[in-house]
Amino acid sequence: MNDRKHVLVVSFTDLSGDSRVRRQIRMLQSRYRVTAVATGDPNMEGVSFVPIPRTVMAWPRRLSIWGNMFLRRCESLFWSNPAMEALYGRLCDVPCDVMVVNNVEGLPLAFRLREQNGAKVLLDAHEYAPKMHEHRITDRLVRNPFWRCFCHRHLSGVDAMVTVCQGLAEMYEKEFGVSCGVVTNAPFYQPLEPSRVEAGRIRMIHHGGAMHSRRMEDMIFLTDQLDERFSLDFMITPYEPRYYDRLRRMASRRPRIRFRDTVPSDEIAQTINEYDVGLYPLRPSSFNHAMALPNKIFEFIQGRLAVAIWPSPEMSRLVRQYDCGVVSEQFTVPSLAAALNGLSGEEIRTFKANSHRAAKDLCAETNRDILLGVAKELIGD
Repeated sequence: MNDRKHVLVVSFTDLSGDSRVRRQIRMLQSRYRVTAVATGDPNMEGVSFVPIPRTVMAWPRRLSIWGNMFLRRCESLFWSNPAMEALYGRLCDVPCDVMVVNNVEGLPLAFRLREQNGAKVLLDAHEYAPKMHEHRITDRLVRNPFWRCFCHRHLSGVDAMVTVCQGLAEMYEKEFGVSCGVVTNAPFYQPLEPSRVEAGRIRMIHHGGAMHSRRMEDMIFLTDQLDERFSLDFMITPYEPRYYDRLRRMASRRPRIRFRDTVPSDEIAQTINEYDVGLYPLRPSSFNHAMALPNKIFEFIQGRLAVAIWPSPEMSRLVRQYDCGVVSEQFTVPSLAAALNGLSGEEIRTFKANSHRAAKDLCAETNRDILLGVAKELIGD
């Protein structure tokens, strides 16, 4: 009989492509039995899977969702979905020791299950729920006030909580009075060496998803203002196809910009290792964008690249701490262009060498110790 403690990981995402939750499962799996509850199977060896039933979003259901959000009916919103009642029925007899809930939306399910199984609840909030998607007016007026109310009612009920960076942890503590740890989006350590910097040729790379809210055309305009040493490759997924096509059309008129095929997330660091600079100027157009510390910054470092960013507080704190890249003085294209144009080949070599030294600190193995420490404390093993 398997006497290892059992962890239930709940995420309302398809785990075949959710890098953060997949890492979370791998970390937990090193010590515990893991069952994943999600919309899509992670297909990870040794991990049991319980699918979340699909919900048909007909107009009466949509109207009910907006009505419950507008009236701040947190429990009604969740349990009015027949799929959630069905999911509870499948899980209520599953014994477990800890439930790891990814994003706040799964807390009503976890709290109700806790009444049956007595398990502890660990919330991975990911980003800051009350200020998601601020670029959409419906989110600012209806969704975000609902999630702020939801957090006020529910966060005090969790047994432990983590998020992706220190700034968000401090915000959760300030607004909701909860203690919040930090588990970053760093990938697992990659045993790579910095690639050679060629004289007169500086290769930049940006990878991720093509999303209009990220204003990725800024990187195209940036390249227009860089000297002839610089080129830029995009390795991006067309999350928003029309926006992706627009970027490709813009790039087609610029010979120093190329698009290349994407690769699986666990191959990113090795793939980008041939480049010199990882580029990510992110406008502070929302609170979560302003406080972002995304996976791609850590993948740049695992790829042993220099990093080039705007002065986003969380990203710039990390880049300055490890002296692994440039931070512009302002959130403008000319400011970052000036910082990059002023770099010598030797400075880029130094930044890449510093990323090499930072890679052993800024990796998932460090986060594993943090996450397992929290789980061990909750379980008491």
